Amino acid sequence: MQDSDLVTSDHAALASHMAHCARARGAWFEVRRWLQDGHVMLSSRLVTVALVGGVSLAAVTLAAVSLVA
Repeated sequence: MQDSDLVTSDHAALASHMAHCARARGAWFEVRRWLQDGHVMLSSRLVTVALVGGVSLAAVTLAAVSLVA
């Protein structure tokens, strides 16, 4: 294999990679990015709210049971 063949194959691989990147950053790229950012933010909040809600419900249930008994 000659050096010129290596350069040609590297150039073709780079061109293919750049075309792939250009397709990935199409018209919907910003929408997908915004939705992913929102999902990350809401997921963490949802877990926190579920945990606090579960602990609060357990505390209220225990308090109600102790008042009845």
